[in-house]
Amino acid sequence: EAGEGATSASGLAPLFAAPDIDRFDEKAFVLNRSDALLLGGETEYWQLPEAAWQQRLNLLKAAGMNLVGITVQWSRYQPLRQPPDLGELRRFLDLCKSSGLWAQVNIGPFASERLPAGGVPGWTLALPAQERDQALRDWLQALLPVLSEYQVTKGGPVVSVIERPLPDAGGLTAARSLEQLFTTIRASGISGPVLTANAPAARAGA
Repeated sequence: EAGEGATSASGLAPLFAAPDIDRFDEKAFVLNRSDALLLGGETEYWQLPEAAWQQRLNLLKAAGMNLVGITVQWSRYQPLRQPPDLGELRRFLDLCKSSGLWAQVNIGPFASERLPAGGVPGWTLALPAQERDQALRDWLQALLPVLSEYQVTKGGPVVSVIERPLPDAGGLTAARSLEQLFTTIRASGISGPVLTANAPAARAGA
């Protein structure tokens, strides 16, 4: 049974495929049928030598954290127009699991204002709009099945994903761009919570 602060999972199935395993509502985040207090910090694993990952995760746990937030930088995995190799991401998520940490994954595609083009590969910027949209779809079709494989409902560490659409969404309003991202995420088999990094902008464009 869920903890005392959790509401019943009835009626939540349309939002979460496994609401008793991974969901949130106005009262609680629920993991494996119990209320969960998630305390976390961000670690950009791709900025660290792989040999330093375990130490960073150990520091998070020593600080009382049980969740690590990461951002998947599109331009790191597709600097050129070729299929991405996501082995590095898999290894980090494996380490999160073996370290007893949950993971929250920001899939972008806009990763950060601190990165060139927000973390979008430079080669996509010169493409016509339709080709740029297809490049994004191809990237998500490579990334999202990996995250689906590592989600909590399948025994992995990923409890939620964060979507953050591109500022220039091909003429779409922010709300419409978010809707398309959400549909793509769900179609990939990811069933847990999907959060939005810029909800105010999305609401303003609705």
